[in-house]
Amino acid sequence: WDPLKELLGSLTRQLSTQQQQIDGLRGELEVQKAYAEGLKRDLRQQIDLKAGAKDVSSLALEVGKETIAVAKRFQKTEEDLLDKLKRIDQRAEVQAGKISDVRAGLDNKAEALTLHKLAARVDLCATASEVSSVHQSMK
Repeated sequence: WDPLKELLGSLTRQLSTQQQQIDGLRGELEVQKAYAEGLKRDLRQQIDLKAGAKDVSSLALEVGKETIAVAKRFQKTEEDLLDKLKRIDQRAEVQAGKISDVRAGLDNKAEALTLHKLAARVDLCATASEVSSVHQSMK
């Protein structure tokens, strides 16, 4: 039983670790979102500070390029994080299935052990009854 208990404990610890990783990835995603918002704010402030139509149009083009670049980086980061979350969820499902299988195996072994003990008791009672019968016939 000890190896099975250790396996259950190990699987439980792995699920806990994966949940912590998921929480960490979600936190990282929030940090990236906040960073992107900060960049947007900074870019808007730079636009407001520029004077003249020529500077504003060139700055708008530069800001547009930077905004697109930031959006692409953010999208890539978000896709990577979602992919990691998906893989972690899949591993968690597999491990949950393993835990169910181990529990079912433990239940089956417990039932088999109980049946074996009951059969031994029946055999012992039958043997005691037969011995008693032989003693009575010998008298």
